[in-house]
Amino acid sequence: MQTEIVRPFAAEVLISPTDATALMFASSNNASQQFVIGSLSKQITAALLLRQVEQGRVSLTDRPEQYLPELPEEWQGRITLAQMLNHTSGIVALSKPLAEQPGQFRYSNLGYDLLGQIIEKVGKRPYSEQVMALFRLCEMSHSFAPDQRRPLSSAANLAPGQTERQDGTLVVVAQSLPQASVPSGGIVSSAPDLAAWNRCLYQSDRVLADNGRMLIPTSTRQHRWGKLGYAAGLQVAETDAGLEYSHSGYVPGYIATMSYYPQHQVTLVILENVSWYPGNMLRVFGIHDRLRNELIRQLANKFISEEQG
Repeated sequence: MQTEIVRPFAAEVLISPTDATALMFASSNNASQQFVIGSLSKQITAALLLRQVEQGRVSLTDRPEQYLPELPEEWQGRITLAQMLNHTSGIVALSKPLAEQPGQFRYSNLGYDLLGQIIEKVGKRPYSEQVMALFRLCEMSHSFAPDQRRPLSSAANLAPGQTERQDGTLVVVAQSLPQASVPSGGIVSSAPDLAAWNRCLYQSDRVLADNGRMLIPTSTRQHRWGKLGYAAGLQVAETDAGLEYSHSGYVPGYIATMSYYPQHQVTLVILENVSWYPGNMLRVFGIHDRLRNELIRQLANKFISEEQG
């Protein structure tokens, strides 16, 4: 069994609303500090696709080759957009066949990057513009999807990213990333903006008129937290604090965790500008996991106290 190894911790940690718990580490209210949010980007890409579904421009039963005819012939007729959303498409690389029979969970960044291309086709606007329109709806003023006109290096308040080598040394990463990978992991945001995103997604109909398609798990994944449901860019779990929607992210220079507890309307956001050496993911996300576990404990105790009171 892997064991967590102690490592430094300097991060933006935000719990919203701030009076939800007694956690003293929830001290971040830096609205302008920006981070690359890694795979938290996937829920935003999923929401954009589902908005096109609501407008009748695309169906989740559609095949990706209907919009991207250049995809490998071997894939064609075998996978749907729904399977790309819940990581059961089997997509590994454009140069490789599907990893297994579609329907089995296999995490795929490429699947989400292709969804970003499909969103551009059906929405008839660049992916980055559609992201910004959505962020304006949610009043997220420190978030954007990098593109050629607004590259990552243009972010005025981006926390400088570092990555850890195997020998423990830290090196600064370049302020750039492949534009094609933005839908799966390259969106830039801040902790308060992500709390605003959660309010917008879960507590209003501004993102989706009916968010059921996004929140109901349609596959399962094995995770360090145990067996989790997977919906559309979101993990779903039953915890002692009730239902939890979550995701984490890891890209060069940045790691992130975000969870939302609908029974309490509480958000946890953790953003670090160091990507720790990935040889032991329990170490990489160990502090994030401990903060999550403590929040769940406090929310569960608060709920019990309210029930007994």
